[in-house]
Amino acid sequence: MSRKLASIQRIWKIEPIEGADKIELAYVLGWQCVVNKDQFNPMDLAVYFEI
Repeated sequence: MSRKLASIQRIWKIEPIEGADKIELAYVLGWQCVVNKDQFNPMDLAVYFEI
């Protein structure tokens, strides 16, 4: 059985990163992901790539 390494997931929360003006944290499946500032909003769908 193969595993999907990319899937469509919901962004649950967005938080600023102290001292960063171009990036912020997005929470997806309990993970913190770095995204461009103002690119996503909470509850948006996005492509999530597993590491």
